[in-house]
Amino acid sequence: MGVQSKARLARSLFPRWKIFRGDDVMINWGRDKGQTGKVVKVFRKKNRVIVEGRNLVKKTIKRTEQQPGGIITKEAPIHVTNVQVLDPATGSPVRIGWKYLEDGTKVRVGRGHLASGSVIPRPEILKERRKPLPTSESELTKTTPLEVVWKKSFGESEGQRLLGEALKNLSLEESLRPKDQPPKKFIPGHNALPSSLSKETCEQFMELAGLLRSPLIKRDKSADTLS
Repeated sequence: MGVQSKARLARSLFPRWKIFRGDDVMINWGRDKGQTGKVVKVFRKKNRVIVEGRNLVKKTIKRTEQQPGGIITKEAPIHVTNVQVLDPATGSPVRIGWKYLEDGTKVRVGRGHLASGSVIPRPEILKERRKPLPTSESELTKTTPLEVVWKKSFGESEGQRLLGEALKNLSLEESLRPKDQPPKKFIPGHNALPSSLSKETCEQFMELAGLLRSPLIKRDKSADTLS
């Protein structure tokens, strides 16, 4: 039963969404039928959207040390088929289709007798990042040190041996690199490297993150060694 339910759910999900966060929509079913609002959140795995100020429900909040508790009003999800995007030219609810411009850009357009046929642009809010990029050095270095990963994966002694083998392979790869091709740059903060390595070695050490998947280094499972 559980497998069938998951399969049925997978078939019911839309492969490509036409309604995005930030779209102005009209609700076409339920108690808020005919009301308009802005999509503030989408749940693609549930085929639901949250429309600002619509489909309001009351919810009881338990009392905690941080909040007093009580009854609040919040927006409940609406099935995506129960909302329609508003045409930017006419303000009427329309179906959404796709077309390609002359330069090859794929855009949304309104469909139906109420549609103007004009392009429905993607909302500007989609260009904003929900989580800002890390700026401080402490945020950039919030990764597990590579040396710790090796010791946890292979043990301290075996990790040191494999580390030496990896450095030999890196040296071989560097010797095969064409002279006109610049070496790969080390990205600060991406991985914390062993403090015993020289600066020159650190600049080449980023390859170790994908060591076991490297074509130059293949793992021999029977002997548990690298060849």
